[in-house]
Amino acid sequence: MINFLLFIYFLVKVFLTSVKIRYIHFRNRKKITPEVTKKINQVVHDACFKSIDLFKIDLKIIGRENLDENKNYLIISNHQSLFDIILYYAILKPNICFIAKKSLFRYPYLGSGMKILNHVPIDRSKYKLAYQSILKGASRLKENYSIIIFPEGTRVMNGMLPFKSGTLHIISNLPKVSILPITLCGTKNIHKKNWLKFRSGKIKVILHKALHLQAEDYNTNQKRKTLLAKLEKIVNSKFENNY
Repeated sequence: MINFLLFIYFLVKVFLTSVKIRYIHFRNRKKITPEVTKKINQVVHDACFKSIDLFKIDLKIIGRENLDENKNYLIISNHQSLFDIILYYAILKPNICFIAKKSLFRYPYLGSGMKILNHVPIDRSKYKLAYQSILKGASRLKENYSIIIFPEGTRVMNGMLPFKSGTLHIISNLPKVSILPITLCGTKNIHKKNWLKFRSGKIKVILHKALHLQAEDYNTNQKRKTLLAKLEKIVNSKFENNY
């Protein structure tokens, strides 16, 4: 019962945060400057950070020294839970965005909020539209954003799925990129699919050493395939299914 009431309180906080970012966006709608975008993202960051305490999450972060707050990264991560989104907003610098399923943008309130936060929709059913999303995502890296991709393509409650082959198309035309692999453990116990609540628990986040790459490291399909296999191995190496 307490967890359910906390979840209702959380939903109210989400609504109020959403109203706040929409108000900031509306007031500055004629000119959305980088400063306005940063302010909007900071509001979300602060709200998500407070959620860690709200749900009494025992959070352990390993490898903080591998994260340079002044750099932008392509972040490659496993995906267990809706709470992963909240977690990343809480522990990373505010300017982050996700490559997300286009279907999520169709929900009236959620979709408009995701657009304000500059998340990138992707439609995997149509190659041309998917490629346009990839180009848009690549441009975010040039706009002082870190981009988070879940290569499994969906939330996974048990183990990890193989990474989808097209994951690294986003970097194919970039002259250089820094890729930060991250392993998440335990978020599936905080929120499970179809649950109407969050609950307290343990989460472990492992930030692996970043790969700082030049175009010649990923300028062919075979090189990107080899790189993706390496990233999958890195993320999987510290994954604990029963954490």
